[in-house]
Amino acid sequence: MDEETYYVNIREPAETRKKLLETSRQVVIALQKYESFKLKKMNKQDVAEKLRKNFKEINELIARLKKEMPQIPARKKIVLHEDKKTPQRISVPKGKRDIEDLERELGDIENKLKGLR
Repeated sequence: MDEETYYVNIREPAETRKKLLETSRQVVIALQKYESFKLKKMNKQDVAEKLRKNFKEINELIARLKKEMPQIPARKKIVLHEDKKTPQRISVPKGKRDIEDLERELGDIENKLKGLR
């Protein structure tokens, strides 16, 4: 025999074997999750393709329906009431204001809010 045989001493062989088996188990679990992911991805693509086909068919049916429907001139819409509320404008006097004036106005506004509740 031309090949030489080498022997290596492994410290704590049971612990090393346990760690190796745990790592192998984790790899297998990761591969299973990957396969599950691939299946879900393929299913998603299948569903998306079916959805595209359904939309295409619906659009074709709508186009056929529009061709079959008689053409009638559109009526003008009559609006009876317009409920447009104009926003209230807050008037702010021009010029410099000091902090006391602002605090007084803030107090007045808070009192009005308390009265509304």
